[in-house]
Amino acid sequence: MKSLLKTSLMTALLAGVVGLAGTSAYADALLPSTTIAGPSTTLFFGGVFQASASNTFNNGALAGTARVAVFSGGAGTCAGCLDFYYQFTNTGAAGVNDSVSRTTNFNFLSAAITTNVFQITNGSLIGVAGFQNGTIASLSADRSPDGSTVGQNFGTSATSLFVPGTTNLAFVIRTNAINFTTGNYALIDGVSQNNPAFAPVAPPVVVPEPASLLLLGTGLVGLARAFRNSGRKAR
Repeated sequence: MKSLLKTSLMTALLAGVVGLAGTSAYADALLPSTTIAGPSTTLFFGGVFQASASNTFNNGALAGTARVAVFSGGAGTCAGCLDFYYQFTNTGAAGVNDSVSRTTNFNFLSAAITTNVFQITNGSLIGVAGFQNGTIASLSADRSPDGSTVGQNFGTSATSLFVPGTTNLAFVIRTNAINFTTGNYALIDGVSQNNPAFAPVAPPVVVPEPASLLLLGTGLVGLARAFRNSGRKAR
């Protein structure tokens, strides 16, 4: 009985702590000033569609269509938290046969914004703005020292496999933001092509009210007393 009571109390306490933390079930975290390999591949997280945009261009160096989409509340994240999806189809054109060496996404400036990044293998299930099942994976992802820019790297112009006729695996940046504004999605092959996109708005800093802290403290004291009493009964 003693063991059962302790197990039940610890389970309740753990559930409460996890609920307060609001952490994601997925964690390919990308912090400011860091670079990670890959990143990992996974499946479309789903959620509630919020917005999308696409841009078809030929700037004389690159040609193709850039796509972006925003979803909220995808699998494994907090309620209302936003996922930002990016994909480019490199079509090439007469005299335009460059490969993509890098992509960048702007503005993720606030240190309060977390960024977990993945590559999506079933991009067609995103279902908006022409997303498709891409084939080209990036070699690494990085976030600038001030946190503002999240990028993917595909190699140099000579080594990149992101050539005309290919589409990259959809890139998703999972955030803790619940609101968004306009942003920028850039494709680079020596020159940069900027495309309309979306960016997170930093979540407000929530300071617990004294009453909430008191309730939390009271609950912890109650748990401690329950443990103590269960020990006395066992003796």
